[in-house]
Amino acid sequence: MHWRSFIPRTLADSQSRQQLLIVMLKSVVWIFTPVQVILSFTLTTTSWPRLLLLAIVNLLCAGIWLLIKRNKLDLAGKLFVGLFWLLFTGLMLSTGGISSPSIIAYFFVIFTASFLLGELASVIIGCLSLAATFVAVLLELNQLLPASVIVYTPVSRWLSYSFYLGIMLIFQMVSGRLVYKAMQKAQAELHERQRIEAELRHSEAQYRLLFDTIPIGIGMAKLDGTVIAINPAGSQMMGYSHAELMQIKLEQLYANPDQRASLIQQAQQTGKIRDREMAFRRNDGQLVWALVNLDLGLINGEAVTIATLRDNTTQRAAEQALRTNEARFRAIFEHAAIGIVLIDNNGVVFSANPTACMLLNFSEHELQQQAFVNFTHPDDRQFEMSLNQELRAGLCDSYQIEQRFIRSDGGIVWGRLCASLVQDAADQPLFMIAMIEDLSSYKDTQAQLDLQMQTLTALYYSSQRLTTKLKVEELARDGADSCVSIFGAQRAWLTLNQADQLNYHEHNLEQPLPSVHIEIESTQPITRDGPTRTMAFPLVSHNHTFGMLNLQSNQADFFQAERNDMLQTYASQVAAALDNALMFQHLQQINREVTSAYDMTIEGWSRALDLRDHETEGHTQRVTWMTERLAAAMGQFSAEELIHVRRGALLHDIGKMGVPDAILHKPGPLNDEEWVIMRRHPVYAYQLLAPIGYLQGSLDIPHYHHERWDGGGYPKGLQAEEIPLAARVFAVVDVWDALRSDRPYRKGWSDQRIMDYLAGEAGKHFDPLVVEVFLQLLMTMSIAEVRNPVNEA
Repeated sequence: MHWRSFIPRTLADSQSRQQLLIVMLKSVVWIFTPVQVILSFTLTTTSWPRLLLLAIVNLLCAGIWLLIKRNKLDLAGKLFVGLFWLLFTGLMLSTGGISSPSIIAYFFVIFTASFLLGELASVIIGCLSLAATFVAVLLELNQLLPASVIVYTPVSRWLSYSFYLGIMLIFQMVSGRLVYKAMQKAQAELHERQRIEAELRHSEAQYRLLFDTIPIGIGMAKLDGTVIAINPAGSQMMGYSHAELMQIKLEQLYANPDQRASLIQQAQQTGKIRDREMAFRRNDGQLVWALVNLDLGLINGEAVTIATLRDNTTQRAAEQALRTNEARFRAIFEHAAIGIVLIDNNGVVFSANPTACMLLNFSEHELQQQAFVNFTHPDDRQFEMSLNQELRAGLCDSYQIEQRFIRSDGGIVWGRLCASLVQDAADQPLFMIAMIEDLSSYKDTQAQLDLQMQTLTALYYSSQRLTTKLKVEELARDGADSCVSIFGAQRAWLTLNQADQLNYHEHNLEQPLPSVHIEIESTQPITRDGPTRTMAFPLVSHNHTFGMLNLQSNQADFFQAERNDMLQTYASQVAAALDNALMFQHLQQINREVTSAYDMTIEGWSRALDLRDHETEGHTQRVTWMTERLAAAMGQFSAEELIHVRRGALLHDIGKMGVPDAILHKPGPLNDEEWVIMRRHPVYAYQLLAPIGYLQGSLDIPHYHHERWDGGGYPKGLQAEEIPLAARVFAVVDVWDALRSDRPYRKGWSDQRIMDYLAGEAGKHFDPLVVEVFLQLLMTMSIAEVRNPVNEA
């Protein structure tokens, strides 16, 4: 523990010192003085000098009181301490030296000096007190100490000690309370100062954070241009580092260095500068525009400038681009090749470009203050108004229609209207833009194209109709009908005169075609109100006119040059179709003749085979007739296939031409070698007929009619549906005719026996379905037809 901890601390505030002085003065007046007076009278002899001293002390205390009232605390404290030190020293020397009770009062004076004057004063008073007591000791040893003016009794000595101890106790209590209050106050002030310092640090951190992070440049500089402080945003804006900016003058940052002086001069006159747009030169040489706010201030008595800079380069560029775009829009608006009309939310025109004025034949002044719908043709007005309502209701972003507009001179002009709504940031409508494209030329061209398309379409469909007919009368009727139903004529007739027909001898026709006259009239007959126009188109083929296609209409513009050319083309197609029909008829006649010659040849071959084998004479004609009936009853053959079935039946045994007569006419049974030769006749038939392309569809019966359903036939051993259907049909008829015919070695079977045999062989020799259909067919035929089918046919 340090020795200074035993010395009371000086009261720091003047108020506590003042209170302590007042308490001590009151103690002297109200406690010390009465006690001393009582002591003076309790002694053996009354001490008048002591009473005089008390009076002087009270007078001095009154003077100290006046000094306290005048706030001269230091002087009052020094006088008080000095007065009582002298008083107690005198009492000690005059009342017995160090044995005097007054020596205790030194402690009181030392504590008082410490509280009122400080530690140094208390040390000085302590030293002086030690010196005084040491002098008293020396005087007493040398018996030089004056005789005591006060003779203490035990009671008075006890009272003196009690008085001094009480004074010290009161002083300690008062001073301790004052010190405690002073310490509490000092602690409160310390806490308050710490709170204020913390708030200051927090506030400084906030402002520092704001200063460092705000996107606006902030700077402080002296009037001579020396930079005091600048935030990172300002450094970044100027393109310098913070250290570089602290080393340069602000004039170097201005695009025009003289601007800063005039800016400060104006700020000194007006007190501040607000939102002044100025240009600065970055470190890389580029210009940056900023809105400058400048204020003047004082720091430590020195004038400084405080400026904020908000980068305006992008906004300035955007404004410049906006002005450029506005100029471009104005140029487009004024010089656009289409009409542009601006319409307010009430549907009234407030601006129109020259093209719109020229299109509608109004001046801009005449267009303004009028409802835009008034310029729309009445027949188109309702539809446009409905679309406009949908646009303003937000149901669509824009609409585009073709409609008619009324000009100032009463004329009508076609235009393509494209309307869109311009809205603000809150999606509220500002105005509507209507763009009108002149469609007059387009409509004229479209009408011509429609006519051409209509004519081409008519030509295409009418030509398609012509390609589906091959009869002259049908072609003539379709040709005339197409002129009415497709080309739009009100009446048309086509005439083919016998004298003007094609040279039929060139086509080797036996008889000329009869004259043809076809007349078609529209469902809307020609009226007699207006002139009727008729146009005739010749039908020409091979440079020969053989008829006329006549059209009639009372439409003024029906027989236009383009339609006439198309009708003449169509007439040529009709003529070509008629020519093809005649040619086709000629080819059909030739084909019939050739086919008839082929069939006659085949029948001649079949008769020659019957003549070779007398036992089977008439067999070929009978099985051919019945095979045709059965194949038709099956319902699985087309007409062309039935022709091939007939031919195959006629030629079914033509392969026997390769079998020697000795085997073919042998009266007895054939041996194995002879059967091998006989069973090759289907192969001979195939080899004989296959090279003839005309008979390719007729090979199934000659080749496979000896095959069996169960696979036991020849020549290939086919079974079931592997055998062609025609061969399966013929196999049933062939056996049926063989069993019913008389042979030298047996009589023909009865019909019922044959039917039972065929039914029994179904699924073995024959196709069950063919047998079933054949038996049903026999049930429907008469007895005469069954016994002699060829004669009945």
